[in-house]
Amino acid sequence: MSLDNVFAVFLLPVFGNLSDKVRTKIGKRSPFILGGTILACVFFILMGYSTTLVAFIACLLLTLLSMATFRSPAVALMPDVTMFFVKHGDSKPEKKASVLENLDVDD
Repeated sequence: MSLDNVFAVFLLPVFGNLSDKVRTKIGKRSPFILGGTILACVFFILMGYSTTLVAFIACLLLTLLSMATFRSPAVALMPDVTMFFVKHGDSKPEKKASVLENLDVDD
């Protein structure tokens, strides 16, 4: 799984930067999280149906690429959400940040 870390070095900054700049009706980060998750699930399932080594490696690479598209936006979503609470007068945003950190399943 070291290939995942190689992808991370190059792609996480790219998708993080893109998610900072993109504005859509469903939010800044949501298109990356939603699209990347769906694609990762599809390619992960296809990996099980691959009959050749080449098809398996292709599905694995596409799964890792799809996961790289949503990793940075998902991590950046937590500060966006907690800052929303701070800006709107919540006196204890730390509790919400703690809950969101515990939901993080990254590595």
